[in-house]
Amino acid sequence: MSTIVKTISCVLTILLYAVPAPAISASLSDRVSLNGFFTFQAITADDVGVVIPGILGDAVTLEKDKASYDESLVGLQLDANISDNLSLILQGISTKASEEEYKPTMEWAYLKYDLGRDLFLRAGKLKLPFLKGTELRYIGHTRLWVRPLVPNNGAGGFDEYLGAELYKNTSFNQNNITLHAAYGKSNHIKDSIQDNRVGLLSVQLERDNDWVKLALFKGIYDIYTPMNTLLQSNAVMDMASLEAKLSLDKFIIHGGYVNGKAESFPDLAMSYLSLGYSSGQFTPFIMYNARSATFTPVTPPGGGGGAPPPGGAPPPGGIPLAADGTRESIGYSLGVKYDINESYSIKLQRDNITISDNTNPILGYQEDNANVYTLTIEGVF
Repeated sequence: MSTIVKTISCVLTILLYAVPAPAISASLSDRVSLNGFFTFQAITADDVGVVIPGILGDAVTLEKDKASYDESLVGLQLDANISDNLSLILQGISTKASEEEYKPTMEWAYLKYDLGRDLFLRAGKLKLPFLKGTELRYIGHTRLWVRPLVPNNGAGGFDEYLGAELYKNTSFNQNNITLHAAYGKSNHIKDSIQDNRVGLLSVQLERDNDWVKLALFKGIYDIYTPMNTLLQSNAVMDMASLEAKLSLDKFIIHGGYVNGKAESFPDLAMSYLSLGYSSGQFTPFIMYNARSATFTPVTPPGGGGGAPPPGGAPPPGGIPLAADGTRESIGYSLGVKYDINESYSIKLQRDNITISDNTNPILGYQEDNANVYTLTIEGVF
């Protein structure tokens, strides 16, 4: 109960200090607008050690039969038109899932410049637009499911970055086409991966409410051992993703696939397929979601990788150099989204998750299965 009180208190604090007027979703002037969003989320599992994707990009381990509210959040987005062509966008959130509980963090901070002819430039602190759900990750009301369908760690551990994006909108035979290019420097989720450069190219084809998107990602980085010894410089990670949405009468189909290959880092894969049925304010859905990381042993300079730690788990901030095998999570979901109105919704979702791990030769093959139950109340204001 104390966690719920803290979450509500955090929401009120942000609104009181950040919003000068009673109307949140409104134009503060002809050139400035402020919008808010929130997610209250309660999660519980019927077994120990269940791992699910976290809202901030890392993995979250649930405790058996204990409700967690840590993934709840509240956020604000400021859009300011500096001139007819230049605008500033700031987006901040507050959540217990952050390192410092409920301390507001700036997740997006960039300038957008209209170059004309549907060509735009964005520069600043951004999220890598690798998957469709990246842009609206924190605004849960915009999606069908209780958690965003993005990899645990962004694009292979690269999530936010300082850099620039160029995108072009055009049309062809009633199809809208968006071309997108991004480049910059990114902090990796692991401390052992440093001096990172990232680049991305994507194309999206959209018609009515249906779309398909293809994205290609490349990361170049240096990797260090837990003792801060350089293991490899200019290592390369390549990833590709393909996603699509298709509407057939009242049926809504979402699907996606991600595949990544990397040097001195696990190869990553993710896939999902969802079928929803829109019936008035209710949209029930089913979903399949699979994630995997395939490890190969890495020999540090001088040899002697050593035995893997228990469970194949890496040391804090490091990677499991001696891990060999695949760690996989497969989930089957059943849920429903109830739209109270255009701004607020309630979701219920049950996930059956099987986690398998054969990366540690000492422990051998390990498998766990559990059910996860999630309730969310979400909205924009």
